[in-house]
Amino acid sequence: MTYVVQRLIQAVLVTFILSLTTFGLLYGVKDPARILAGPDATAQDIVRLRQTLGLNEPLPVQYGKWLGRATTGDFGRSLFTDEPVFDVIRPRIRYTLQLTFSALVLALTLGLFLGIQASLRRGSWIDVVANMLATAGQAVPNFWLGLMLIILFAVQLRWLPVAGSGGWKHLVLPTLTLASGLLPVIMRLTRSSMLDVLSQDYVRTARAKGVSERQVTVKHALRNALNPIITVVGLQVGALLGGAVVTESVFAWPGLGQLAVQSITQGDVPIVQGIVLLTALSVVIFNLMSDLLIGLVDPRVRYG
Repeated sequence: MTYVVQRLIQAVLVTFILSLTTFGLLYGVKDPARILAGPDATAQDIVRLRQTLGLNEPLPVQYGKWLGRATTGDFGRSLFTDEPVFDVIRPRIRYTLQLTFSALVLALTLGLFLGIQASLRRGSWIDVVANMLATAGQAVPNFWLGLMLIILFAVQLRWLPVAGSGGWKHLVLPTLTLASGLLPVIMRLTRSSMLDVLSQDYVRTARAKGVSERQVTVKHALRNALNPIITVVGLQVGALLGGAVVTESVFAWPGLGQLAVQSITQGDVPIVQGIVLLTALSVVIFNLMSDLLIGLVDPRVRYG
């Protein structure tokens, strides 16, 4: 219970700092009143608009009101459409979660499989090919890979749609593109962790007792190699969400990433604030879940 409470307190503090940073940075870069008034507005028009929007109050007061509303799901209204920010964001959340979840599942499945096979057959052709694929996956930029996949599978072969959303076929190319950055990380970490665990005395003892190779790999080796993998996956969720901005733009996927690019271009500060805060909250939640999961997998972490 002490371990859980400590992690919860850390999550709350990190969330508070993120909200403060998001509010301060965006209001330091963009003036909502000047954006909303337009280029032909006079100084008096901007002053009146700032009074109407409450922007003439001290920043701590503005932040307190904004944070109070944000805790109830009210992130303000769009500067251009005058719609509630959450109503603009809500339809996009499902698409981003769908893309991120499918990329995470693909990266975990292939990364764990390739990492385990490479560690069990160290120095073999499987190990060499897996390391080559991991190096290529980390070296190739997401946007370039996405464009190449479109040219090959959508334009040349015409197996999959070029862009947009719809059925499962629309999800294939964006998922491959987004997973390409996380898969090599999981594969390399799984391989190195498994190699370290497989050299331990208790693994050799299990083999000497006649335990099957599958039980040795899954029950004894993989379970004890999971800690760094869980930690990295929790941290990489943020990278997935960040990579979704580029991927969604390349494939015209109607998620939060595409909306963020549009809102930044327009200078729609409330929508950008809402997206950044929701993304930061999701990263904090995933990191908290990974911390708690590590504590369940390895009790020594809790006691330490």
